[in-house]
Amino acid sequence: MMKSNRNRQIGSDAVGASKVDTLALLYPDIKTITQQMDMAWVAGFDFEPYDIVIDAADTTKVKIEVAKKCYKKLIMALGSAKRYDAHQVQVASIWKTHGDALARKIRNELKKARFNRNFTVVFSPEEDKCKTKGSCVAVTGTVGLTVCSETIKKLLQNAKS
Repeated sequence: MMKSNRNRQIGSDAVGASKVDTLALLYPDIKTITQQMDMAWVAGFDFEPYDIVIDAADTTKVKIEVAKKCYKKLIMALGSAKRYDAHQVQVASIWKTHGDALARKIRNELKKARFNRNFTVVFSPEEDKCKTKGSCVAVTGTVGLTVCSETIKKLLQNAKS
């Protein structure tokens, strides 16, 4: 079975295209990075020049390392699979999340590492609605749009400082 994110591209003219390449075409003034995020890449990457870091990685260990390196400028998207109610998507500190298994796992690992810094996450406390993996475009879209909204808020707040 081929892995696909087609369910997250409903209505897009770029179905099957690289999301990074499509973003670069739409916004030619931004710098895009096409790179598989793994532990070695995160360890060697300089996050300092960036105003905001948006983490939508699928790997828990990578998410944790990104948080450790750049928590002050981080907005992390958490799990949206198996959920159907877009109204339940919330924004909070990682330490204030509830009902989200991925958030709980990240919190537990950060506690073990004695890392107690704060960063923003977008999550859903909705109970899993199905036993198999699957994503509802309403929820994944809401998570993505909420991350975008939080990014704009943070950039405007930083501009005032």
